[in-house]
Amino acid sequence: MPSEFVAVIDEAGCSGDKFESGSSEYLAMGACIYRNVNAENVLDVFDEARIERQKSPDQMFKKFSKSSDKDRFVLTRLLGRKPIKVSWVGFHKPSLQETFIRKNHGSEYNYLLKFILERISWAARDADPQGDHKCDIVLSSQKMYPFETTLQYIERLRRGIGRYNTRANWEHIGEFSHRPHENEQDTHIADITASAFHMAIEPKEHQMTDERFLMNLGSRLYRGNNNRPHGLKLWPDEAVRPAIEQGRLRFVGAFETD
Repeated sequence: MPSEFVAVIDEAGCSGDKFESGSSEYLAMGACIYRNVNAENVLDVFDEARIERQKSPDQMFKKFSKSSDKDRFVLTRLLGRKPIKVSWVGFHKPSLQETFIRKNHGSEYNYLLKFILERISWAARDADPQGDHKCDIVLSSQKMYPFETTLQYIERLRRGIGRYNTRANWEHIGEFSHRPHENEQDTHIADITASAFHMAIEPKEHQMTDERFLMNLGSRLYRGNNNRPHGLKLWPDEAVRPAIEQGRLRFVGAFETD
């Protein structure tokens, strides 16, 4: 039997080292969390967006990176009205260049996954009391990060909580599975969530970022019982704070003062 909740997860950005030659400065991960009983309602976002965008019934939405800004805006706005919670984690790659994470690219995905699993477990734990408060995890398949290797890492986290410095509430984490991206399926919801975050943090020419799509989802960011935005983690601070002072990443302050 499926758990009360499901979290669909995807990553955005790339693991390359050349920060000025087509590679991303940030590596990010996003999770969309919802009750299994609401899965059909959440996936209805594509039909609703098709109606608003006046598309024909057989015209499917593409991956976020290949969609128009109008499609992105409508999809994220409608998804932000659904009974979901979102969580985002990401790090600035150049600032971690000499660390273990950057020297071992296979660990980057796992590192992001560790932090997002923490936040998923807290969101399930803090949900209104009705059900088993467990959350199954669906990962969007990644060629660079084989699923079996990921499962081995997760098992190490479970068995060595102190050693791996994880604060996940494992009693709220259910089964793991993975699926390749498929348009207008649950992995597409994960793609929208992760990509909206990455577009808000990844600087393009003239240091431009695009926060429109993330802000459409902002009201669904997981917050703890103290109303703090625990669903968001962006590091290291020495890269994040200067970016805010330069006029980027304004959403960080907006979420903190809600």
